[in-house]
Amino acid sequence: MLQSMEFMEEQVAKRSISAWVDEGLAGKVDQVALEEGHKPAQILASATEFYMALPEVARRKWRQILLRGTDEEINLALREVTRSLVRSHLNMSIDRGHDHADRVRAELGISADEQDAALEKVAGDRDRG
Repeated sequence: MLQSMEFMEEQVAKRSISAWVDEGLAGKVDQVALEEGHKPAQILASATEFYMALPEVARRKWRQILLRGTDEEINLALREVTRSLVRSHLNMSIDRGHDHADRVRAELGISADEQDAALEKVAGDRDRG
């Protein structure tokens, strides 16, 4: 099961692993770390933990998409994953009785469908950036 980044920092037994990545990806990791207030190693640990939490079939399909997919197909898959995670988080909040999403939609004067469209646009913008 995935752990929060804060919990990961508190764990005593850790092991360093390394991977070679191109400069573009390394730059993105550095930028995300800076934006989110974490160290690059924490971003990589979280990304690795997420990937390893996926079932083997999902990891295999992701590798196939990366190998065979066009940029557009890869971005579509990433948008679908993004939508799924956002919806799961929203459902979790609703299940726990949090009305934050409803309040935000009311304040902005948008419907749930409009919110989904906006999230899709954000996911698409992030793919290009």
